[in-house]
Amino acid sequence: MTSQSTLQNDWFASYYNTEYADSVKDLLSSELTKREIDFILKTTNLPTRASIADLGCGQGRHAIELAKRGHHLTAIDLNSDFIREAKQTANQSNLQINFLATDMRQSIKPSKPYNLILSLFNSFGFFSDPENQNLIKNWTNHLAPEGFLIIDIWNRDNLIRNFQPHRTHQPNPDLTVTEDATLDTLAGRINRQYTYTYSDNRTKTYQTSFRLYTPAELKAIIEAAGLYVHAIHGNLLGQDYSLDTPRLVMIARKQPVFFYE
Repeated sequence: MTSQSTLQNDWFASYYNTEYADSVKDLLSSELTKREIDFILKTTNLPTRASIADLGCGQGRHAIELAKRGHHLTAIDLNSDFIREAKQTANQSNLQINFLATDMRQSIKPSKPYNLILSLFNSFGFFSDPENQNLIKNWTNHLAPEGFLIIDIWNRDNLIRNFQPHRTHQPNPDLTVTEDATLDTLAGRINRQYTYTYSDNRTKTYQTSFRLYTPAELKAIIEAAGLYVHAIHGNLLGQDYSLDTPRLVMIARKQPVFFYE
């Protein structure tokens, strides 16, 4: 169990907030979300009214879309503001979703096994290697016999090939975001300092540290947890994975899939 004092020192506890949400909202349209869910459901062929967990759900865009399609959702995020906003959005559509504001490292105790567990949009890789490995083991324990796990993270190879130690972008007229990044190749992590500068000259600074997995590394810890890799893609729309794709999407299953000619 993670102590409150430890949690307060974790970078993601402060980084994922309204400033972060404002900086990425233009990238996350409702149309994109629908297409991503189309791909997820086509790939997994879930039963009707499947039990699904969305871990690191943010403001609930994937969980809400899945609930609209008749599935049972548990959605977890550390940020209580995100959870409150997600609940409000779900209530507007009369959707029943079990939203929880908690640390994903806390043991999941579902009432029944999940058909699908999602860790999307870089929600995996915050922690130390042992903690990341324990997360997957915990998730595996709560999957149904034919359940799926989908992890969506940065493509390490693409990020390194196009590495920019300094970058500035303006997500909206009132906000400029400056990124200063370093690569820790021995630890396999990218460490960034984000500086948010507002039109009224206010500034806020945040530190982040993500574990960058190669496909082989991610496959190894997934298989060590007792899962079988089902497919690998370059985004959540089904693009084939390559060194040039922006994402590494690994789809794993609790039971092996046999193909017959």
